[in-house]
Amino acid sequence: MRRIEVIGVEGMGEVEAGAPLGRLVVDACARMGVGLRDGDVLALAQKVVSKAEGRTVDLRSVTPSEEASRLSAELDHKDPRLLELVLRESRAIVAKGRSTIVVETRHGFVCANAGIDLSNVGVHRALLLPEDPDGSARRVRGEVRRLTGAAVGVVVTDTFGRPWRLGTTDVAIGVAGFGPLIDYRGRRDGYGYELKASVTAAADQVAGAAELVMGKTSGVPAAVVRGCDLPQRDGSARELLRPLADDLFRGPFVCRTRRGHGMRLPMQDSISIAIVGGTGSLGLGLAGRLARPGVRVIIGSRDAQRGRDAAGGLNEKLGQELVEGMGNADAVREAELAVISVPYEGQEQMVSDLAEELQGKIVIDAVVPLRKGRPFVPEAGSALLEAQKILGDGAPVVGALHNISALDLGRPDEPLGDVLVCGDDREAKERVIELLERIGATGLDAGPAANAYVVEGLTGVLIALNRRYKSKHASVKITGIH
Repeated sequence: MRRIEVIGVEGMGEVEAGAPLGRLVVDACARMGVGLRDGDVLALAQKVVSKAEGRTVDLRSVTPSEEASRLSAELDHKDPRLLELVLRESRAIVAKGRSTIVVETRHGFVCANAGIDLSNVGVHRALLLPEDPDGSARRVRGEVRRLTGAAVGVVVTDTFGRPWRLGTTDVAIGVAGFGPLIDYRGRRDGYGYELKASVTAAADQVAGAAELVMGKTSGVPAAVVRGCDLPQRDGSARELLRPLADDLFRGPFVCRTRRGHGMRLPMQDSISIAIVGGTGSLGLGLAGRLARPGVRVIIGSRDAQRGRDAAGGLNEKLGQELVEGMGNADAVREAELAVISVPYEGQEQMVSDLAEELQGKIVIDAVVPLRKGRPFVPEAGSALLEAQKILGDGAPVVGALHNISALDLGRPDEPLGDVLVCGDDREAKERVIELLERIGATGLDAGPAANAYVVEGLTGVLIALNRRYKSKHASVKITGIH
């Protein structure tokens, strides 16, 4: 007979900063006469994990930024101090309305208020999510193993709302000791049908089951879930996050034209963009401009550590953790749009190396064919056409950002010139033009991909103007159109 058992762990008491959670759970289980066994899963409420890790913030110490104050006015005068914390803990705003703000946290979770809790923490206090919930789970698992010898799984749980259903449910935000997903794809059902899309979020199911005994007001912050048949490996809650490129509601499937209506959908607040070769002046300037309006920006580099270092330096300059750094391939996988920002001589190899990862993305080619500062027309006709030939029809390539000064990009208050945008995919060009609006530039549709050699070549003219007139700010301004 298949069955599972869920046991609420009572008597842990109030958890203070620095408390050894593993020992508290083991001792409470011993007092209840519950011995932990190999294969048990220990569910821990996020609240006790955050308290133990000192993630409590005194709201009286928080000074709201201008953005937090503006959001407060939009959201029925929601506490601007809370909103300031939400912004600090987030990398993008996904939706907002009435008194609700839904964000993508720095962990990648999409939830209200960045998961920040005001209940059961005291007056004028807020409780942030753990900095690394998977790491929290691993530490508790190791402590339980040391104290009891039992190889248990651990799941850190938190309560999330659901967009299309009333009510909340607990989900896994941290996992250790088991795989959070059970993949049935490729197996056959009782009628011989091959399963093609069945992937079960087992860690979320464990979290939901544990919540039934933990509750919200009963003072039971942990549960033992026994009898689950889970993948025996060390997994991560990050595996539960849907890649943005596959997201029907935030990824490349949004902002398309409604068939038969000719109406363009507005770009959502949440968008993810990788800048390949982003450690140069153009890439860093663009990253700084994009990060301010709330776009998730990932600086890519051949050397992942160099990408992380560049992101760290930019974050220090911005005063917030807004930009991430990764290797080029990982950066592109995480993003829905990718900017190619490398010298022309490196483009062919770079795009070829990333061809698989770039499929399904909008690719913005900012590369200019130059030799000793002079433009030339490559064999393919332009840098854009060269990239499009390599990628084929699976990734629309749009030429843009050739004629903007990298110096001006790096100065957020500096006005930008017009940006000529060319390519053969109209919807992709419209998406890029909307993106340019976020950095304070005016994007203009300059026609098909065949025009790219002209747009790219204008960079040589701007370089000559800068040299002749001892400037670094020459740009393009189009007049006579509306």
